[in-house]
Amino acid sequence: MGALVPQPPQPPRVLPPTWERDAHGHLRYLCPWPWLCLHRHTVQPADRTDCRNCGAPKPALEEQL
Repeated sequence: MGALVPQPPQPPRVLPPTWERDAHGHLRYLCPWPWLCLHRHTVQPADRTDCRNCGAPKPALEEQL
């Protein structure tokens, strides 16, 4: 009788994208992963809407690509 081969671990599910309106009424994409401050070039946590170093706002999705 052969040995059972364990299944590889499943990759984590990516959370569905969510959107919110900022103070100016523009839609902002809330990504479930860290983002890069375009001014200081530092990685910021996903839940922050501004850079913790310089205060720059989280860039729109199009700017992050």
